[in-house]
Amino acid sequence: MENLVSYQNHDQSSADPHNSFFRKIFPVGLQDALFIFLASYLFVVFFLWVGGELVANKDAETVDLAVPSLATTMQRLIRSDTGWYLTIINDGYERKPFSVEKQANWAFFPAYPLIVKYAAKIFSADIIFVGCILSTLSYFFSLYMLWQLFALDFDRETTVRSLLLIVFYPFAFGLVAFGPDSLFLLTICLSLYCARKERWLLAGLIAGITSATRPQGVLIGVPLLYMYLRRCGFSWKRIDIRCLALALVPSGLLLFMFHLRQITGNPLAFMEIQFTWNNSVTYPFYFLERYMEAPQLIGHYGWDPEFLSVLFVLSLIPVILWSWLPGRMPTEYRLFLILQFLVLVSRETTMGNLRYMMAIFPYFLALGVLGGNPAFFRLILLFFAGLAGLMVALFANNYHIATF
Repeated sequence: MENLVSYQNHDQSSADPHNSFFRKIFPVGLQDALFIFLASYLFVVFFLWVGGELVANKDAETVDLAVPSLATTMQRLIRSDTGWYLTIINDGYERKPFSVEKQANWAFFPAYPLIVKYAAKIFSADIIFVGCILSTLSYFFSLYMLWQLFALDFDRETTVRSLLLIVFYPFAFGLVAFGPDSLFLLTICLSLYCARKERWLLAGLIAGITSATRPQGVLIGVPLLYMYLRRCGFSWKRIDIRCLALALVPSGLLLFMFHLRQITGNPLAFMEIQFTWNNSVTYPFYFLERYMEAPQLIGHYGWDPEFLSVLFVLSLIPVILWSWLPGRMPTEYRLFLILQFLVLVSRETTMGNLRYMMAIFPYFLALGVLGGNPAFFRLILLFFAGLAGLMVALFANNYHIATF
């Protein structure tokens, strides 16, 4: 593993002195992140156009060559649960006694819809437009913060390979769609980076937003706690007041639970209402047991690529085993990887797993490290990008009920 110091020294020694001012205002990490962001965003827009025009008009005699408008592109980035977020933005959470007789918006966490709601009010802008802009900005800054995180432990080549595999992951287009995926990834990266820089109060505050974005966000507290204890040399005598900052990690979740108790009488309404989506918590690998009984390419609920979901989730296992070999990656990343894996395999259904994997960045980091073998990297990137183009084209034609 090549550390950041050796990377920086190499970068500085080979830098053109005439570019020093440019490097200060536009550092190499920002350059890499911006280039990868633009390439991936144009990739998504292109296949949204392909799916929305060519596939949708497959029986037409002619299809006009026209650049898609911004409004059309945003419309195609609407996902199946956008309606639920709109109910939260417009009317708040449903105020009625808890019941599982029908689905309710209690299942959707408040951070993303609240930011969209107040940003739309401040700028007097369309809600869908604001939501897509929030997702896009969060996506870009996620890539930049991931570059910063990876560069602390790995060289530039490994960092860039890892980011490329993230952005061309077949379902990474969810990071620019209307929804909380990119905000979730951004807050994870920011909290870990702040912890690495020992800015514990900021790390705790941002992690609190993470726990208000998705229920599994509260698990970021485990790697943060490990990082703090490592700083203390795992000695209780060296623990100081900064440890209290970690108490902020579950604050978003606890505030949401308090609000749900006030309006439904059940602080766990967000979890128990999942029953109406056949998405209850179960024993590990129940989904695999169910799948082996009746394997299928596409699930019965909407258009759910169940085979791909099972394949990608199981691919986490060898990555986890590899990551625990000495010197492969920081321990906090291993902890995060295992905890998120346990969340995926302890669900009754595979729905959404392909989307949830986007936030498991150590998975892509591991592939980026292994991508030091050029043949392996080209194979994985080609597989990811080819499948991504297909999935974006299908998404543009509303094949996204169960996946997004």
